Amino acid sequence: MLATLATTGLNSPYYIVETPEPTTLALSALCFELSAFCFLLYPFAVPFRKGHTNLAAAPANRRQFASDNFAGICPEAWAAMAEANTGHAASYGNDPFTARVADQLRELFETHCEVFFVFNGTAANSLALAHLCQSYHSILCHEIAHVEKDECGAPEFFSNGSKVLTMAGENGKIAPASVERMVKHRSDINYPKPRVLSLTQSTELGTVYTPDELKSLWAVTKSLGLRIHMDGARFANAVASLGVQPKEITWQAGVDVLCFGGTKNGIGIGEAVPPVAQAYWQRLQSRPALQRAEASNGTLRLREDA
Repeated sequence: MLATLATTGLNSPYYIVETPEPTTLALSALCFELSAFCFLLYPFAVPFRKGHTNLAAAPANRRQFASDNFAGICPEAWAAMAEANTGHAASYGNDPFTARVADQLRELFETHCEVFFVFNGTAANSLALAHLCQSYHSILCHEIAHVEKDECGAPEFFSNGSKVLTMAGENGKIAPASVERMVKHRSDINYPKPRVLSLTQSTELGTVYTPDELKSLWAVTKSLGLRIHMDGARFANAVASLGVQPKEITWQAGVDVLCFGGTKNGIGIGEAVPPVAQAYWQRLQSRPALQRAEASNGTLRLREDA
């Protein structure tokens, strides 16, 4: 799976990849088998969910827009997988594919940072937010954000109880004034202290945050002591729509951590989580928790103090 980016190159329309960790070829094959198995079970499971429409029963020749996941893996990604599925490679992130894709991601974002690989978007968002929060903190997001509506409480679970607080916003986007109002709404000891602003790029409604809009949000969050997390499940769409370099709507606009998506662009499974802000990454590097995680080949244990 990690071979997709390394094989197709950054100039391919499918250069945005999600990559799992660990990266053994055997696990990759197993994941595809499990995906196929779940797909086969889906039509039987759906009728038992009250009020749920069986979209899997729709004619095969129709285009489905209920989810990007309805489409198969893109041919380029599939070919790269087949090419990588030969010989043997070291496991747990020590293979050449992991090193190559991590280097290419650093090159793509034009910044030095570690790249953490996880299974899917919910895991990426939840673990990234957990690293930014403590149990008494809160996460601010739009009322229709994926972390609020479609992740079954995972961000709150993995952060040991950080509460997700929602805000309204036109066209799926959050305004700086809404952030300030939410933070200053209460300051008593019983209120979960806002710690992170979570933005979706592009949003659940298909709109995008421009670099100037992100910088305006950054100015507010910086003054209030908040970090910025970006759910980039469709980050590639935003880059293409805005005609910008990835750095212009991430670390140059104040984003601390990006969940970098590829499933929505034709890859199989997985997600990359680069802490794109250099200052934030330097702080994480200096923490003993990160050093212990690196020593044990684990990428999910680092935490940021309040």
